[in-house]
Amino acid sequence: DVTDDASLKSALAGASGCIFAASASGKKKGGEPIDVDYIGAYKTAKTCLDAKVSKLVLVSAGTTTRPDSAGFKATNFFVKYVYGDKIMDAKIAGESLVRDLYAASGGPGLAYSIVRPGGLNDKPSVGSEKVHVSQGDVYSSEISREDVALVTVATLLKGKDTDFTTFELNQ
Repeated sequence: DVTDDASLKSALAGASGCIFAASASGKKKGGEPIDVDYIGAYKTAKTCLDAKVSKLVLVSAGTTTRPDSAGFKATNFFVKYVYGDKIMDAKIAGESLVRDLYAASGGPGLAYSIVRPGGLNDKPSVGSEKVHVSQGDVYSSEISREDVALVTVATLLKGKDTDFTTFELNQ
């Protein structure tokens, strides 16, 4: 439970890496966007730093930096009826808190990465050669959950090449 300090401390004790792939599911009794995507991201990052977890990979969402984009507006509008209000706002705020915490920590050997997938689908993986990786949040399209999982795990395990980076994933 990313909203519970004791739960996070227990889950991350002795861990060498952490993937934060939680997202609000408020109407499903799993937490509102402010609690999960914002405060939960903060609490997870803080616990990772306190526990000296080498790397945190935060799975966020494409178009979070473009509030005037169709993707941002559509996600906030349609998702609010199922998961809670302003999920995209909570995601970008959570990203900012993670960056700020790591910048302030100065902890050697502790890093984060932020992965921003486009809209998720349940299709099979298309393979790495067809996954579009970019930076700058300028492009967004659908991507399979399987491809997001594969890239996210690789980001965690890849070492310093992905430390302190934010990038988008699309097909």
